[in-house]
Amino acid sequence: MATRHIDTLKAATGQRPVATGLLTLALLSAAVSPGFAAGTHELLFREGTLDTVSDKVTLEYRRDVSAPGSRPLEQKNTGPISLQLTTDDMAEIHFGAQGDRRRVGAFPASVGNPLIMYFLETVVRDLSGLAGGSPYYMRNRIKAELLKEHPVQQVTVQLGDRRVAAQSVVLYPFRNDPASDRMRGIETLALSVTVSGEIPGWYYALKAETSEERGTRSALPDTLPAYSSTILFQGLEGQE
Repeated sequence: MATRHIDTLKAATGQRPVATGLLTLALLSAAVSPGFAAGTHELLFREGTLDTVSDKVTLEYRRDVSAPGSRPLEQKNTGPISLQLTTDDMAEIHFGAQGDRRRVGAFPASVGNPLIMYFLETVVRDLSGLAGGSPYYMRNRIKAELLKEHPVQQVTVQLGDRRVAAQSVVLYPFRNDPASDRMRGIETLALSVTVSGEIPGWYYALKAETSEERGTRSALPDTLPAYSSTILFQGLEGQE
């Protein structure tokens, strides 16, 4: 499975290629690590999540970014996201409202919904830009966290006029990080993903957030304001 994903994944985000190394490394490690716990990984990167989605509909999401003190980053990265299948079985992600809409990625639909890859990469870019840290280091730490088993919480979410069953997982990629003293609050990052088979495309919500509460380091003058990035499913557009 991992090799097929690695050979086929190509994407672009913004003005330069997306660093697909985050997912690629995670999948590769999953394939070669004897102690790998597949449950969480398979839940987050589930295959077949676009198999029942027609190429005549668009999956609609919204991304909201909060980064106090960095208004341009908030404005640039807050807005609608759409995902649509093409006739050649690609899943295209677009960001922005009509008139300012741009394609930010194209992935083979056979690997599942690429929204989680877009989510993780945009969070890495945001945080590395805010903190001045290495995006490569952040990706590697997130990759390592993806390869761990995590508790799965059973929840319900609102879908239209009804509540549906869902599952939620929270990851803390920088907890107990040896470099935490220099991470300016990024070490508090929590990544939460909520999924449901009742939601077209699988993902209901993807959220990243940091805190200014850094324990004994909270008073350090270089601590960044709390950051958050949330992608929330909005619904379907078009006719099935």
